[in-house]
Amino acid sequence: MSESKCPFHGSTTKPTVGAENTDWWPNQLNIDILRQHDSKSNPITEVDYRENVKKLDIQANDLMIKNLLNCKYIRNIASEENENIINTKFKNAPYMITFDPID
Repeated sequence: MSESKCPFHGSTTKPTVGAENTDWWPNQLNIDILRQHDSKSNPITEVDYRENVKKLDIQANDLMIKNLLNCKYIRNIASEENENIINTKFKNAPYMITFDPID
């Protein structure tokens, strides 16, 4: 690698220093745990996390709908968990609510 003189201070520079990610971020976080379907992300193999999250999703959905049905400002409710739009008893209400229960 050839060195060149800095025109401003007369110091020498190395043109390839700082060109790699490790030059800028030498202490990067280890994100291996974020790998999808990795054994590290499922430490207890007898627990079905996907099924448990689905159950929570349904419970959260039911709770949201139960509470939103009684809000006089909401005319319609749409949820990722429901195939059809739910109409409330407040036909002249100004708002429609859409939501994804857990996400």
